[in-house]
Amino acid sequence: MKRYAAYIIMMLASIAATAQNMGFGTNMGQPHHPATVITRVKAPEWIQPIRVADYSDPEVATLNAELPMLQWLPVVAEGVAMAGITYDLCIVRLMPDQAPDQAIRRNPKVYEKKSLMVPQCLLPKQVMSAFEPEATYVAQVRAKLPPGGQNVQLIDGGRSALMLFKVAPAASSNQPNE
Repeated sequence: MKRYAAYIIMMLASIAATAQNMGFGTNMGQPHHPATVITRVKAPEWIQPIRVADYSDPEVATLNAELPMLQWLPVVAEGVAMAGITYDLCIVRLMPDQAPDQAIRRNPKVYEKKSLMVPQCLLPKQVMSAFEPEATYVAQVRAKLPPGGQNVQLIDGGRSALMLFKVAPAASSNQPNE
């Protein structure tokens, strides 16, 4: 009789464990997926333009007017660039005595490009002609997950760090280094 009781207790424990793995006894109305793992991935990181010591502020990068390319590292999960990611790029002008994060939230967009499928953007000539060489600009790129990317969480909502840059005058980019 004792063996039979021990067998029944073991079976009930096994049934209870199976039921819990299937979602019974957990948050009702919420599906339970024991194999679902959320992968946290970094937001895009800037590669270009690069920061050089041309200006008094070392945090300000220089955008080459001849080849105005903005480029960032793609969103990567487990060492592989994720498929289906798109990027939105936004550039605003930084006003005197304004914080860059305030500028990106409040200032009118100088340039915006949505749904880029590659981690780079070559700025059009008409946009470049509107940039003023003495002005500082703020750029930010935001990664967006493809539909069905619910097992991935983008750190900082997929928003890159803010990139501050000035446009190098076209004449100065042709001068040889001394």
